Amino acid sequence: MVKITGDKVCFDKMCQQTETCLENRSLSASIKLLDGVLEYSNQTHYKSELTSVQETYTWMIKYMAEGISDPEREKIYSLQLKRVYALFDEVRKQFYRQFSSSTYYEQMRTVVLDVPGALRLCASNHDVFALTEDSVKDLTRNVFNTFLVASLDDELCDSVTHYLESEGKNNVWGALIVTALSLNLLEVFDEKKFLLLVRIGKASILSETLKVRALVGLVFALVRYERRLSLYPMVVKAINMLDKEVYSVLHVLQLQLLLTQETKSIAHKMNQEIFPEMMRHSTFWRSRTLRTEDSNEDYDYNHDYNPLWEKDDTFRKMEKKLRAISEMQQKGADVYWATFSTLKQRFPFYRTMSNWFLPFRFSHPLVSGLHLQEDQMEKFLKTPFLCDSDKYSFCLMLTELPEQQRNIVSQQLSGRVEDVAEKTDYSVETEVRHYLQDLYRFYTLSPHARQLYNPFENDLLLVNNKWLNAILMKRDHLLEIAEFAFSQHNLKTATYYYDQLSKSGMDLSITALQKWGYCLQMMGMYREAADCYEKSLKLDAGDWSSEHLAQCYLRLGDFSRAVIIYHKLNAQENVRLHNLFMESHCLMQADRLKEALDVLYRALYLSVSDDDVDQSRRAIAWCLFLTGDLEQAELYYRKIKGLLPNDYLNLAHVLWAQGNEHDALNAYVQSIQLDNAKNIDPAFFDEDKKYLQRYGITVESMAMMIDAINYVLNNNIR
Repeated sequence: MVKITGDKVCFDKMCQQTETCLENRSLSASIKLLDGVLEYSNQTHYKSELTSVQETYTWMIKYMAEGISDPEREKIYSLQLKRVYALFDEVRKQFYRQFSSSTYYEQMRTVVLDVPGALRLCASNHDVFALTEDSVKDLTRNVFNTFLVASLDDELCDSVTHYLESEGKNNVWGALIVTALSLNLLEVFDEKKFLLLVRIGKASILSETLKVRALVGLVFALVRYERRLSLYPMVVKAINMLDKEVYSVLHVLQLQLLLTQETKSIAHKMNQEIFPEMMRHSTFWRSRTLRTEDSNEDYDYNHDYNPLWEKDDTFRKMEKKLRAISEMQQKGADVYWATFSTLKQRFPFYRTMSNWFLPFRFSHPLVSGLHLQEDQMEKFLKTPFLCDSDKYSFCLMLTELPEQQRNIVSQQLSGRVEDVAEKTDYSVETEVRHYLQDLYRFYTLSPHARQLYNPFENDLLLVNNKWLNAILMKRDHLLEIAEFAFSQHNLKTATYYYDQLSKSGMDLSITALQKWGYCLQMMGMYREAADCYEKSLKLDAGDWSSEHLAQCYLRLGDFSRAVIIYHKLNAQENVRLHNLFMESHCLMQADRLKEALDVLYRALYLSVSDDDVDQSRRAIAWCLFLTGDLEQAELYYRKIKGLLPNDYLNLAHVLWAQGNEHDALNAYVQSIQLDNAKNIDPAFFDEDKKYLQRYGITVESMAMMIDAINYVLNNNIR
């Protein structure tokens, strides 16, 4: 055996460069880089294959240069790329097999069980959970690790398919095998495994569990090898033949992938906001959720509130947060990741890689030993709240609890279980959600996942994938994903899907156009947002679209268009004060001050509350300042009941423009003190400098005023 040498870090870098060239279809550069990889790692025994590719390609270029036509030239080019890819895969695998500490290559070095032997072991131990806990661990680990690193030819693929189809729908082994094959494919490209996952995903005879696991693995692999896959026409053909049943799974998968992206933010919210608050008010929350042995079972805890709590809004805020979390859970969000993450890192159970993907069964020795029959906890574990991995975590937690505490936990669960006691059917949506959660826990929490390819770090907008685009480019899919992303405040994703709908020529409703426009507006894409609002108005969208269109024109500096829209809105009987203020603002920006004042006087007339009156007066005062009517401007500023720091600032401008320098200084100081500032910097007047200069106030005077203000502030002069 040839001794492989080389530094792993340097080797990784060389491999990344080579892979990039291959993905860019640059055969010549790929050959050159791979030759360097062979030399560096002392795997020169592969050079004959690389030389063969180089010679073939040299002849191709020679014929091309001589003007010799070859209709098969591109086909031959692709075949040579495949050869280089295959050689590259093998070289990299052999190097990592010797030097990598990742779980995949560790198992490659140690696994001795072959695929036929693993299948025979599975067949002879159909009910693996009938064995002891140690035997279950050893057998499931050995089978899982075998398929994690196995290479498959056509015959072995047929054997796997035959075994899965012959073992019935409740096959634990099948679930482990499919997951292991998926992880295997994500580590090393294998055309056979691609085709096998497609076969499993489409097989009507198999359980939803197996099909979902196969399709999820397939989707992740399609994302992983998107740029490479066109070199393998058989795989492309198989993908293009995926049917409607597969589409429904992919649709649900996309929804769940979007929810998965929210997992850590939910965990942060629970760990930083909800749980600490509950701990601070632990007595209260305990009274809401627990009953002690001597309690009156008929007592209504829902009304046992401390009257002080009504004054303290803590309870209602917490209830609101918990309801929000509950609503997210009902949509499929992963609210338990934070809860069980610590347990998974603590229990030895998760040191075995296969246990992260083990289907939950009450017959597992770990579970059956708890004697949960007819217990509330058994009912809880039958509900769709928890993924398989979390169910095992829950059972492991129970093994550490004294009987009294277990009873308390059971009582806590009783109310929640009753609501879903009859909902024990596991739909495709549930299967997808649970399996994704199992995978997410593995890749984020398991030490086995370190140095493994992590599919959750990729672009998971599936319609953006060239191999899935044709399957998912349907109006219902695009619209539902867009609406869902919008409901989750994922504006970027919602925008992407609305854009896909538009580019595909599909009509958008008024609501869809409004939501798309809103997303674009919130992201600062005002021109694009305006286009959406204009399209919605053509469909008679109403005032909401008009207002937001005007806002976009305002942001774009197109005040004339904004004024036209606001003027039209304000001509209505039920005028909004906000729109009047916005119209006046646009008029002032367009230097149409007389018109702006007319609008503001109307706003003042329509104002009812003190706040609205103050808002109207400060706007009028500023507009009067701009027109040069300084006395009236001062009068309106002094009529404002709730003067703000900015009001004192603007009043100071007015006073200074009138020549009342000392009064202006005092007003500036009041503004700064009200704003709790200690001093001001040289840029204090920059924003309003142009207005002050209209009244003959020079830059030098502004500099001296700044120094005078700071002097007063620093010396506490009243």
